[in-house]
Amino acid sequence: MRKVVCALGIVLGLSISGLHAQVAGSFPVIFNNLANATYPDSQIYIYSIGMTGNQWCYMTKDGTMNPMSAADATAPGHLTKNGKNYPNYNFRLSEAQNFRIPPSVGGGRIYMGVGSPLYMTGDAGGVQLPDPNNPGDPNDDVYYDWFEYTYIYNQLQFGGNTTQVDLFGFPYVAIVRQDAGNGVTNSFLDSCGINIPRDQVIKYFQDSMSAPFDSCIRSHRVVAPRSSAQFGAGHTYANYLKPYLDSLWTLWKTAPLSFYNGTQHYIGTVDANGVLQFTGAEAGSMAEPTTQAVWACAGFPGYVGAALSAAMNRGVAGNGADFYVPSTYYKRSPYKNEFSKVLHDISIHHLAYGFGYDDNNNQSSVLIVGSSKPLTSLTITFEPFVTSTSAIVPEHKSVMNRPAIRYLSNYQIVLGNVGPVENVSVVALNGKIVVKNALVNNNVVSLKGLAGGTYYVQIKDKAGNIASAMVFKR
Repeated sequence: MRKVVCALGIVLGLSISGLHAQVAGSFPVIFNNLANATYPDSQIYIYSIGMTGNQWCYMTKDGTMNPMSAADATAPGHLTKNGKNYPNYNFRLSEAQNFRIPPSVGGGRIYMGVGSPLYMTGDAGGVQLPDPNNPGDPNDDVYYDWFEYTYIYNQLQFGGNTTQVDLFGFPYVAIVRQDAGNGVTNSFLDSCGINIPRDQVIKYFQDSMSAPFDSCIRSHRVVAPRSSAQFGAGHTYANYLKPYLDSLWTLWKTAPLSFYNGTQHYIGTVDANGVLQFTGAEAGSMAEPTTQAVWACAGFPGYVGAALSAAMNRGVAGNGADFYVPSTYYKRSPYKNEFSKVLHDISIHHLAYGFGYDDNNNQSSVLIVGSSKPLTSLTITFEPFVTSTSAIVPEHKSVMNRPAIRYLSNYQIVLGNVGPVENVSVVALNGKIVVKNALVNNNVVSLKGLAGGTYYVQIKDKAGNIASAMVFKR
């Protein structure tokens, strides 16, 4: 397990003890469980942690923050696994109706365990997080994932994201909503995540990645190449990227790396000692990285290094003109982060955190609101683990067996990858049909007259089968 310590950052804020669930600046988290056919609410566990002041805390089911303590590992109700004790900071989804995010949280993580609680230790100075690199980790046989965020009421606006920098555990969607009013000038409503069943996600990984990346697929998760032992030093694919990196270093000896991010020009030339020297908008230098350094985005200096690391993961480092053109990503070279490519293929808006510098050129899943006032809500929806036969459109053209629904404007959505359509209905989250037999014109559905909010769009094919996906109207 990896330990996150206080040195990661200090969040100024509130007293820890006795934080009331309805304290000013807090906001609700709403959980929806679409995986309940396999895992009911009683079998999904929430393990929420973060920093307030300079202490690591866990959150109770109403959002109260309490300092972590090593003594909690032997407190009444503690957990035991493989002969070791762990504090029980978990609460079940069935108990989470009043869960709120407190007014001051740094390094916040909402861990979610499906089918099992999570096993972590910690104290006020640090937390031992699950480690996908360690086969002896107590969470190795647990389905888990997490949402990460930071927020300080009236100081720092909420920013949060899904992340697969280390691994993909299971699909879920996060909806961030901040309505105008009460000090908020501009409303915000957007989402990130993956909204297709887990078995289909795993199939897409299996069908889309080449043999070296097969080692990333495990029973309870798909790990990033940085977390796969087979890509580690001394193992089978330790030098997977070396031919690509060697070719770049040879190229940049005579044809310098040159890229422009819209405001600044960056140049890199490999000198006689094999060191890449950066000039232009930012100075710096670096030796040729290893495969492990590229996957981990480690040892790349400054902004220019972050951009270069991202380009290497995306397979576009050979041409500076491609650094800021997403349509070229993962297409220019056979050497690329195939794990990250899959995530971008299947994620909402095609945005994901597939590696550490995936925020370069705004390709990450991060959502940042415009005001440091509290959110109206954060909604987290667990997607199904197994595809229901009633949710498949047989003539669907996509390997995902789900229709693609893409936000087009404030008044329209567009349907993609669907076969012959019988009708389309718009359904509220409470199950009420608000638009029946919506007019479909060239696969475009009008939302005029529909109030802003979150809806499911249900598509029925000619055979009577139904598929659905989530859509958001501002």
